Amino acid sequence: MKVYETYDSILTKEHLIDFDDMIIRCRDIFYRHEGFLRKWQRRFRYYLVDEFQDINRPQYDVLRLLAGDEMNVFAVGGE
Repeated sequence: MKVYETYDSILTKEHLIDFDDMIIRCRDIFYRHEGFLRKWQRRFRYYLVDEFQDINRPQYDVLRLLAGDEMNVFAVGGE
């Protein structure tokens, strides 16, 4: 636990984020700012996700939000 606490402290001190933070912040922005989400939904019409079996819940949420009602997602995954 001490390693994570040190890591998290350095991120905070240096005003940095890691990949997990980036995904969670992206998801939260999309939830809070519908206009911003719509802008990104219009920018890309189709989504290709490789290694789909490895995505976590926040990544899945971002994908669902971006894909919107059209759900033009091609997902590749395996065991």
